[in-house]
Amino acid sequence: MLLFDFKCLRGNCATHFEELAESYSDIKPCPTCGTPSKTVTSPVRSSLDGTDPGFPDAYRKWAEIRYKKARQEKEKSDRD
Repeated sequence: MLLFDFKCLRGNCATHFEELAESYSDIKPCPTCGTPSKTVTSPVRSSLDGTDPGFPDAYRKWAEIRYKKARQEKEKSDRD
């Protein structure tokens, strides 16, 4: 069983909820009004850590930020 997001098909209800279902095509009743609901696709959150060689621009940006931060910390420690 997988966890899916559902949206009520009734126009004025529009409840969003999560349920366990066997497949994407399963129809679940809305917990608020009992009307059949449909599955909806949820957005996926992803993040690049900057070290993935598949994304060279992300790595370059990450390296520049790291270099600037290290340089600022060194200058601060030299002043102290």
